[in-house]
Amino acid sequence: MGEHAALSDWKHRVYPVCGLLTFQRRLHILDSGRRLLRRLISSIQLWTQLLRTSSLQPKLTTSLLVLMIFFINGCAGLGTSRWAMDDAVYEEKYDDPYTGDDVDKAQRMMKQAIDARHAADRSGIYVGGAASDDPFALGAELGAFHYFGSVLETRGGIKGLAGTAEKDWFLGGDFGLRLQAPSRLTPFVGVGTFLGGNKHSELAENDHIDNDDDQSVDERGEREAVYNLLASVYPELGVHFWINGKTRLTAGAQYHLTTQGRSNDFWFFGVSLSFLEM
Repeated sequence: MGEHAALSDWKHRVYPVCGLLTFQRRLHILDSGRRLLRRLISSIQLWTQLLRTSSLQPKLTTSLLVLMIFFINGCAGLGTSRWAMDDAVYEEKYDDPYTGDDVDKAQRMMKQAIDARHAADRSGIYVGGAASDDPFALGAELGAFHYFGSVLETRGGIKGLAGTAEKDWFLGGDFGLRLQAPSRLTPFVGVGTFLGGNKHSELAENDHIDNDDDQSVDERGEREAVYNLLASVYPELGVHFWINGKTRLTAGAQYHLTTQGRSNDFWFFGVSLSFLEM
């Protein structure tokens, strides 16, 4: 009897709590639904106003793009259209409160949602990596970039390559130019060049030279130092996406035309993060 009474008492204590949690969860779902419905009604009201005013017909496409951006941003969790307020230049440009009617507000929201001109004439650093499978190669790079205006980007840095045609490590300089639109998400095209070299050793047991300066020629295991040069030029295609006002994510592909001959040309696929100056 004592155990039965204890079990009954436990049910009386727990069930109301579970019921309360379920009720709160339902309230949260209903509240989310009400917010979504209010947004939908606001959008319908805006389009009703636009359709009734013939003089605003040229702005219909602009407003449609705004609604598309809102939908994409909401699904991706990117939030507000003023995406780069962590950058002082962008903040100064778009920090003022909205003015005008709904159409003017919609146009400004679309503009600030895609505008990346805050990077114009500014510099930063980047770090990235890349890979290729024919011939197999891995790489990493660290460097700096600078925008001339808002569409032309120059960059230069140090790049290391491993597993190229000679299966050696190379280290050298990488320099390039890119053309892009001044928008948050944009494709780009570019050209670049890599110039590097390395030092490694090879067996030299039959070259009649004292390679290791030990007063003995062609002894077993004697090795010689060999210097290699690797140079290439490449076209480049890719996409930039500004995560926020300071950080840019880049994915791209380069086709390297090397000094080792066409049989050793290769694709290089990479990703990098760039950080705009503070």
